[in-house]
Amino acid sequence: MYIVNIIFLLLFVRVSVFGQQRVEHEFVGTLQINGGGLVTYKLVFSETGGLTIAGTSMTDLLGPDKTSSKIEGTLSVDKTKISIRETENIYTKSTAADSLFCYIHINNARIKRVSNKRVIQGNFVGKYRNGKKCVDGYVYLIGADFADSLAQKVALSANENTSDTLKRLLSTYSQKVKGSGITELKKNELLSIKWPCQEATIELWDGRAEDGDMVSVLFNGVVVMEKVVITQQKKSVVVQLREKINLIKIIAEHEGNQSPCTVDVVIRCDDRKHSLQTVLNKSENALIKLYN
Repeated sequence: MYIVNIIFLLLFVRVSVFGQQRVEHEFVGTLQINGGGLVTYKLVFSETGGLTIAGTSMTDLLGPDKTSSKIEGTLSVDKTKISIRETENIYTKSTAADSLFCYIHINNARIKRVSNKRVIQGNFVGKYRNGKKCVDGYVYLIGADFADSLAQKVALSANENTSDTLKRLLSTYSQKVKGSGITELKKNELLSIKWPCQEATIELWDGRAEDGDMVSVLFNGVVVMEKVVITQQKKSVVVQLREKINLIKIIAEHEGNQSPCTVDVVIRCDDRKHSLQTVLNKSENALIKLYN
């Protein structure tokens, strides 16, 4: 019971009131898997006309398999129920093949207010790309007005007996979940991004105090930036995506005056943009895979 209470305290949402003309809803919570297990889950959507919605989801927010997917769905006429389905991955830190990804489907989950908290709760089913069921369970998402007021208390009340995912979420709640949410890449980590363009602009800079960090960037094995000192002024290079799978490798050449070597990275094309941050020690590298 204590773990369930902690789950409720952990979750938050920045949400506008349903029914306004311009609405973006952001819910964060858990997928409670039948048979045991919890996965952190984030849902962001806007109303696109009528009762239809579209947006993104994020699974395993602070874990090694952090994944963002496109979602689409509907609201009931009275906006007390919501149905959504994940349609495709936008990016993932998981190394699993696309055929092994379990896409979340939520059907007629209830939207209600409990003790002045905006809550979404109901059942979910996970399905592979071929439609075969992979998992099922219960989804619980909760409102920001409640969690924000209790953030400090939650951070100070971590239970050593809770699962690793919950302890990590507790210990980094203010910095990570309530922060910018930018994906971090560390030693040998791979981030896969579905990319719609035939080219990509890679931008690097230091979003904090300049301390002499230095990196090299390889694209499909070819050096496109060599031993570049990272400053607050952005440095960029444009690469052409001629392969179905394209790899960007960022190598830490020097950690500057303060370890580790931390670099802000944006990859963009047209109106598509993906932000991340590499956190590496000298000679370590991280990989970004762009695929279509």
